[in-house]
Amino acid sequence: RASLEQAKIYLRSTEFEQRSMINDLLLDASSAYWNWFQAYHVMGVYEEAVEFANLRFEGVKQLFIQGDSPGLDTVEARIQLQNRVIALESARLDYNNAKAFLGIYLWADGETPLEVDLNTFPESIPSQSPQAVGNLGSSIELIEVHPDLQQYRLYVQSIGVDVSLSREMLKPKVDVKYNALNAGASGGSSEFVEQYSLQNYTWGVSVEMPLFLRKERGELQKNSIKFQQATFGLDFKKQELVAKFNTSLNDLSTSNALYFQAAQNASDYLVLLQGERELFRNGESSLFLINRRELGYISAQLKQIELLSKNQLARIKVDHSLGVLGS
Repeated sequence: RASLEQAKIYLRSTEFEQRSMINDLLLDASSAYWNWFQAYHVMGVYEEAVEFANLRFEGVKQLFIQGDSPGLDTVEARIQLQNRVIALESARLDYNNAKAFLGIYLWADGETPLEVDLNTFPESIPSQSPQAVGNLGSSIELIEVHPDLQQYRLYVQSIGVDVSLSREMLKPKVDVKYNALNAGASGGSSEFVEQYSLQNYTWGVSVEMPLFLRKERGELQKNSIKFQQATFGLDFKKQELVAKFNTSLNDLSTSNALYFQAAQNASDYLVLLQGERELFRNGESSLFLINRRELGYISAQLKQIELLSKNQLARIKVDHSLGVLGS
């Protein structure tokens, strides 16, 4: 009976283990997607930066040819262009690596591996701020049905079966034996049934009871301690999941606020850059100042993309901490 009960528990445990594996797999796949998203948009920022640097270099070069600009401005513009090209190539490498890693999670019918198509791109950067955290904190009740917690409960239940079995071992062992005395019927099964009688059997009963039960009592004590430890472990597992949920909720709330600030910074830097470009066209600014404005804008864009990726992944981690990804 104990073996049968253990088998039933194991069967249910494998179901929760499968849900837990799917929960972790979807988190890994989501992380790969948002890394790809970040790498793609970072590459776009540097592509735009190279385009502007190249236009400015060509313009300064023409001014130098016409004698309206010193040669050092041409050298400085070329250095800026080369630095942007180096940054762009590095960003392309990161994007190709992120795209290749994302392909790990792309399969057709679960059997044929796929690759990210050349014409497939991640979503655009949203113009609106991420959604507020709202009442996500009330979702903590879902911790009770987290597959990891359910699996641990079954583990405790399994040890409980061992404890019950150990108690059974303290009882006397009773064997009932019988031996048939029929010599065998020559007339087939019908004659055997006619000759069947309880008087043609010998019966016996044997009872065994160890004097000290040291082994059995020791096994019971050992399993009882394991059961107590598993019960404490269950409480710890629940607190661990609650802490993980609260941490992911804090990350989401903080990343929301940081992304809003980063988006505002990028917008402000763009205003400064556009004004500086207008001054440069009117001959009221220098190559150094416009390059400084561009570097500030590039840095602000990169930070905005990074925080957006972290924010979206943080929202997914909230669901992962509740064990509901794929449910």
